[in-house]
Amino acid sequence: PHPRIRIAYLSSDFKNHATAYLMIEMLEAHDREKFEIFALSYGINDQSAMRTRIENSVEHFIELCDFSEKEAVPVISRLGLDILVDLKGYTQENCSRWLRYRLAPIQISWLGYPGTLGAPWVDYLIADKVVAPHEHQWMYSEKLLHLPGSYQPVARNRECAARPTRKDELLPENALVLCSFNQTYKITSEVFSCWLRILQKLPHAVLWLWA
Repeated sequence: PHPRIRIAYLSSDFKNHATAYLMIEMLEAHDREKFEIFALSYGINDQSAMRTRIENSVEHFIELCDFSEKEAVPVISRLGLDILVDLKGYTQENCSRWLRYRLAPIQISWLGYPGTLGAPWVDYLIADKVVAPHEHQWMYSEKLLHLPGSYQPVARNRECAARPTRKDELLPENALVLCSFNQTYKITSEVFSCWLRILQKLPHAVLWLWA
């Protein structure tokens, strides 16, 4: 037993990345009298302000970027964690497979991949009633834990660029602008066909894509 509950967050996105922007204030808000917080990072150090802010938001920042699975697993095991939270799931460059070594008594999937991992070594999925309704529990190998409102936090205190004008972005001044700023590989032909049908019914609308 430890004086405080030891919680670790495992990710490659402790840098200038969407996941970091979502969760940074949550990391900063932990009650340090009750919890001892670890960040287990296997991603690159991009030298960004967000990277520095995350390093300052936790008590222990463990760098695993150049570690193989065989090297990383014993390092994590020796930390004596109570709870391990995987932030990647089945997304790009994930190391979610490390959890199969049972690196903490309680292992949780959250934020980066709000679907089931189908893995018996992941105990819980943090979600909400929209992303993963309780009536869909049978579809998940993890037990669903619902946060009130949304499973996804958003940092309120962050630097933002100046708001662009429509003219800056070459957008019509009076059109309804429909946006998708996802990576384009996420846009399937079925979804794109649906968008085109919407545009046919809205002749004064434009579709604004990230790339």
